Amino acid sequence: MPNFIETLLKGYYDDSFVSVLYLQAINWHRSGVDATLSIAASSRLRMLFHNVGNNQSNALAGVMCKLVDLSQAVFAVVYHIADTLDHLRASADSEITRIRALTDSMSSAQPSPLGQAYIDHLSWKLHAYSLALGEREGVDELPLDSSDCHLGQWLAAGGFELIDPELRSGFVAAHDRLHEIAKQLLAFSVQQRPEQMIDHLLNIESASKEVTTVLALHLEREMRDLVTIDNLTRVGNRRGFDQGLSQKMEESARTGVGFGLIFIDIDYFKSINDRYGHTVGDEALQGAVERIKSALRSTDSEYRWGGEEFTVLVGTDSSRGVTQVAERIHAAVGDTPLLTSAGHISITLSLGCTYYAPHTTLSADELVIQADTAMLLAKEQGRNRIICHAEDGAD
Repeated sequence: MPNFIETLLKGYYDDSFVSVLYLQAINWHRSGVDATLSIAASSRLRMLFHNVGNNQSNALAGVMCKLVDLSQAVFAVVYHIADTLDHLRASADSEITRIRALTDSMSSAQPSPLGQAYIDHLSWKLHAYSLALGEREGVDELPLDSSDCHLGQWLAAGGFELIDPELRSGFVAAHDRLHEIAKQLLAFSVQQRPEQMIDHLLNIESASKEVTTVLALHLEREMRDLVTIDNLTRVGNRRGFDQGLSQKMEESARTGVGFGLIFIDIDYFKSINDRYGHTVGDEALQGAVERIKSALRSTDSEYRWGGEEFTVLVGTDSSRGVTQVAERIHAAVGDTPLLTSAGHISITLSLGCTYYAPHTTLSADELVIQADTAMLLAKEQGRNRIICHAEDGAD
């Protein structure tokens, strides 16, 4: 370690002195020398200086020993940064694996923009510590401008409005601050002065934590939506329906107020796919969903049961209330043709509905069977109609 000894002996104790110590510590770490060995080596050097001082000058011995103590302090900082980086990588790898596993379960090739933003800002913190160890791999691929990163793009695309108003200003400030600190770290890296980065690591970790904490909250919400929301129509999916039905039944038992269930099937939907193709078929599904939504109230909720079948949970206290919602849905979709890329397409609906009375003994499965059976009966009787289940068997 000639540079290290030469620096000590010649008394270069300015910034270049610390820089040489810091780079030496990085070299030792890269060479596989662990912290214990580095401290032992510098301790032996300290003893050497002490023995020389005893033969020459006690004052010199004291100065040189203090310098070795300083070198040990610098080495300790470098090894602490390396140890912290190892822990951060393990934590980030676990979190990224979790996000990608959720992405895979949603049959998506890539994380969502919000998921990618979260991954990127976990990576920024890792890269900050890597730069402080003289490593630059992958850093040049990260966008420096806060408006160019995935988070900046998500914010510009409407994500800003999704953030709690009380958190917005602090969140955006932390995001901008993180990118500004990153620029400073890269400048020090170009100058080959990694020791200058130490004071910035806590700042970038603080900014990164503030950003990723808010992102994690929204990401968890997005992941919950992915589990319960249909990708094509953006209404609840089968799992969302199961959760919604369970909640309605619990509310009914607690409040003594019933609710309605409607099953909906788009008539002859296969012929639309066969004639116009699945792209137009998807447009028809989306258009029908928007029409159904227009007929609902805030107390009603719509779900895609599967294929061209949908369900609606109706907030009502009577069977007549369920029928009225079904009639509005039937008219909203069937009265006016849907506009698609292939032109206007007329579609009709077959609907089956039932009412869940307060304190009933019906199970969730039995309620679903009632509404589904009524819908099948509507199809058997010629489609484009509404059949409501009646306890006495009359329709």
